[in-house]
Amino acid sequence: MGTVVGAIVFYFLCLATPVLKPLLFEATATPGTVPGATPLPSIKLDSVQLTLLAAYGLVYCYIASAPILVFHAGRFLLTLRAGGRV
Repeated sequence: MGTVVGAIVFYFLCLATPVLKPLLFEATATPGTVPGATPLPSIKLDSVQLTLLAAYGLVYCYIASAPILVFHAGRFLLTLRAGGRV
């Protein structure tokens, strides 16, 4: 489930950010577009792009969940006071 959500988030990040767009879509502009205008992206994804999207989604969710993983692993290192509360 996390990979799917991460892939959706990464897809919209690629659509909105010109720096990330070449990671998933072709960097070439379509002929006949107005210079300076943002062309509408094609939503047609082939198998290579879907595989990349799944991999990027997995990596995105893995990195996004790292801080909470460190917190959960590190909370056992906290010392407890005499009353049993931190």
